[in-house]
Order: sequence, then C-alpha cells, then structure tokens
Amino acid sequence: MRVLFDCGGTAGHSYPALAMADMLKRRLRDVEIAFVGTKNGMENQIIGQYGYPLYQIEMTGLKRKISKDNLKTAYHLLRAFGKMKTLLKEIQPHIVIGTGGYVCYPVVRMAAKMKIPSAIHESNAMPGLATKWLAPHVDRVWLGVGQTKTYLSKKAQTVEVGNPLRLGFHATSKQASRKKYGILKDEFWVVSFGGSLGAKLLNETMYEIMRNEEDKSIRYFHMSGKHQTGDFDEKHLPQRHQWLRYTEDMPTLMQGADLIISRAGAMTLSEISALKKASILIPSPHVTSNHQYYNAKIYADQNAAILLCEEELTPAHLKEIIHRLKTHPEERETLENTMKKMGEKNTLQMIFDDILLLTKIER
Repeated sequence: MRVLFDCGGTAGHSYPALAMADMLKRRLRDVEIAFVGTKNGMENQIIGQYGYPLYQIEMTGLKRKISKDNLKTAYHLLRAFGKMKTLLKEIQPHIVIGTGGYVCYPVVRMAAKMKIPSAIHESNAMPGLATKWLAPHVDRVWLGVGQTKTYLSKKAQTVEVGNPLRLGFHATSKQASRKKYGILKDEFWVVSFGGSLGAKLLNETMYEIMRNEEDKSIRYFHMSGKHQTGDFDEKHLPQRHQWLRYTEDMPTLMQGADLIISRAGAMTLSEISALKKASILIPSPHVTSNHQYYNAKIYADQNAAILLCEEELTPAHLKEIIHRLKTHPEERETLENTMKKMGEKNTLQMIFDDILLLTKIER
C-alpha cells in the first residue's frame, strides 16, 4: 500500500499524521509512506526526524478579510494543483490523507478529482476552511469530536473516531515519571505550557505564581515556548520549580503531573484525555475562528476540565484554582474520570479499518 499524507503549519497537524503513519508501518508489511508539507511549516522539523520522505509545495493561507495577499495565495494554489497532479501520477498512492492546514486543500482536492481514495482528519471542534471546502468531495471525514459535523456540508461522509496519538503517551508510569524529575510522593506537581511556540500572558502569569508560591509542597514545571518573549530569568525562581523553553519529553511530564495547565489545542486535549489528567484550559484567543475556545468548552461542559479564558487570567485567580484543586482531591478525581471517559475511543483501529475499506486492500 502507498499512502500520501499532507499536513501543514503546526505540530497539531503533523502529529496526528505521524501517529497514523506509524500505525500503518506496524500493521502492514509492504507500506510506502510519504508526506507533503509547506516549505516553512513545523512539519519540516517534525517529519524529518522520523525518516519519511517530505515533498514541499509553496502555499500561503487565505486571509479572511479582503487583502492583496489573497492574490498570492491564488497564484500558489494554481501552481500547487499542477505540481500535485504530477506528483500523484508519479507516486500513485492508494489513498491520500490530510490532517489540516491550508496545504491540505490542493493535495486532497486533486486526489479526489483523480478518483484516488481520499480522507481528511479534523481534530478541532470548529473545522478549518480547508476541511469545510474538502468535506463534500472526499471519501471520508474523520472527526475528533462529533459536534464538528454540524459545521460541515450534509454531503460529507463523516465518522467520529477521536484524535490519533503518537506512541509514547503510555510508555511510562506516573511513578516513573515523577522519579525521573525528582518529584516526591506527597508533592503536588503542576505542569504548564502554552504550546511549542509559547503564550505570552500564560508565561507572565506562571512566572509570577512560581516566584511567589508559599506552599512548598507545590512544584511547578513550565514550558515557555521556543519563541519566548519577555524577561523570565529562572535564577529568580525557587529551585524546586523548573522553567524551560522547550522539551521533547512532554509525554513523560504530562504522565507524572497532578494538574496540567495548557492551551486547548485539539491534540493536547486528546493527550490529556488519554492520560486521565485534571486540567485547567486557557484557550488562545488568537487562533482562527476561536476554535480553541470551542474545543475547551466541550470538555468544560461535561465537567472534564476547567475553562479559564484569557480575560479572566490573573496570577491570583489561577493560583486560587490551583490551590483549590490541590486541597480538594475529590474535585480532581471527578475531572480525571470524566476526562478519561471522553477519551475512550479506539481511534487508530477505527482509522485502520476505514483505510482498508476505502482502498479495498486486504489486510
């Protein structure tokens, strides 16, 4: 089987595709996998680490307001269609799978035009433009959450599968994780992060909390992001806390945490669900269609997480919630159990079975 994945822009688009690719490699003997991405997206850093071929096309996102930049986008789109037609004829994939980002549109749309089985996976509650435009044309739309269906064409062939996770999120135990980072059994460990690129207000808030935390049984680990802005000197923090720009060890950190504070990207939420963790979600207000708010609201409405919008975010308010959850383990347990129920889907198995169905290839 030959499979072409396309993803672009963020880690949240790349990691679901990698999870599916690795699953196919484990389950099928003769599978050939390649990726398509943009020249400047994070997929170049991420995909390359795993040894998969990555074809590049030049694409820019569509501005939702009238802009001269949309003329450039239209030009790139036309060129991308031609390049993808040539590439698809050369590779002859049995299926083309998109996982989000504007690069998906020319790749998956051309595959559909050429009658190549095609599918897209939408991880967010509020679908992106590429998903909306592609939904009526592809053979399958895999949904992270069922509510997304209401925003798509009635012609869309949707299946709710959840969000595919990378190997590694169950590779260690909570005890082993805490031992690795020197966290004692009776210490309350808070792991916080604003995504790989960081979040300015969250960084400022966590820095103040960490500097002034009186309860020495609480320990913090904060990832500030690769593009951290602001003057955050770890030397001014108590030694029991850790401040880091970026780490590849997030699965281990999240596994060991008593409480996670994060943005509300769809894949992060799925990881928190899989690990059955209590969480405080602070959606980014700067993303397209405010989709992180809708992601977080689904969980908060089910009492699976605490939703805290940025306009409510202050060191005093966030600290009060942290201390409340520390001293009320029954509230934490309710969040954990409900979060676990929301994440109980055999996602990769469902996707695998559907790929075999769409490609008509026997296992």
